[in-house]
Amino acid sequence: MDKHQMLEEWHFRVRRSHFAHHTAAANYEKMNRYLGIPAIILSTIVGTTIFATLQQSTSIYIEILVGLFSISAAVLTSLNTFLGYSERADKHKIAAVKYGDLRTEIEQYMRFPSEENFEKVLESFRNRWKKQNEESPIISEKLWKQVEKAIGTRSRGPAKS
Repeated sequence: MDKHQMLEEWHFRVRRSHFAHHTAAANYEKMNRYLGIPAIILSTIVGTTIFATLQQSTSIYIEILVGLFSISAAVLTSLNTFLGYSERADKHKIAAVKYGDLRTEIEQYMRFPSEENFEKVLESFRNRWKKQNEESPIISEKLWKQVEKAIGTRSRGPAKS
């Protein structure tokens, strides 16, 4: 494998990681909304219902329904906190930005190569890439399969169905 082929392969792998972390961040943001929005709605219903019924007696069915909404809101809020979707999304966003920076750097070097500094550039890039791999949150196997379907497993393009 010559230098150019190696840079192409590195570029593809960094691009794939960039895409994967960006996708993971979007997925975790979506999950955060799926749990957070219903919790807010249920909490609002419970609060307004309790406030509206303070001065009057209510049906046992309304009390049970409000109790169920209250428990549901508490469960959704607890799950959202425990699962940490917001924090996970933030970590993947940071990783995506850093992989994006690495990707831009390698693209720049591929367009304007410098033979005299080639080994130094590669060593520096390799060290930062390794550090980024160590610091990044884990990507699930399911997500890697989605990424491979979208952009392929090698720089040759998307996987065939």
